[in-house]
Amino acid sequence: MKQKVCLFLLLTISGLANAEPLCGTVFAKPTDNTQVTLTQQVFDGGLQELAIIYQLANAKQKTTRLSFAGSKEAGCHFPSFNLIKGGDWGWHVVWTSSANQGVFYARVDGEAWVSSFPKKMSRAVAEQVTVKEMQGKLIITAKYPANLNLPDENFISDDEGRNWDLAPIK
Repeated sequence: MKQKVCLFLLLTISGLANAEPLCGTVFAKPTDNTQVTLTQQVFDGGLQELAIIYQLANAKQKTTRLSFAGSKEAGCHFPSFNLIKGGDWGWHVVWTSSANQGVFYARVDGEAWVSSFPKKMSRAVAEQVTVKEMQGKLIITAKYPANLNLPDENFISDDEGRNWDLAPIK
């Protein structure tokens, strides 16, 4: 009886590594035959990291790791994340990380599916982050939990995410 219980427990635990992510998922369909997914994934060593996944219809998917300081603990380590298309070259991605405390931004090339090194925008963990484009400017909005006593912030770029200015929301 003990052997059966141990085997069942082993199968159950090993199945957890392949379980669906505990975070939300953001989908984008840039064309009819492609899909882009932003979600938490398990990488080498059991680290849970944020990834962008490119899937062309009837082709193998391409997964690009965006974060590099995840956690081995179960749970959602990316409470909020978002992406928008960046012209004809790729994607703008923004996320907040509880494992690596902060708000982050990266650019992802839409052809090679490689990412810029993540830029840390804030040291606090926002409960919601968004990215949008208005009048040729990128705007990342970070909304912080009330218990942090921090003002919500806008980070603004007028050069497609290469440089950023902070603009607190009044």
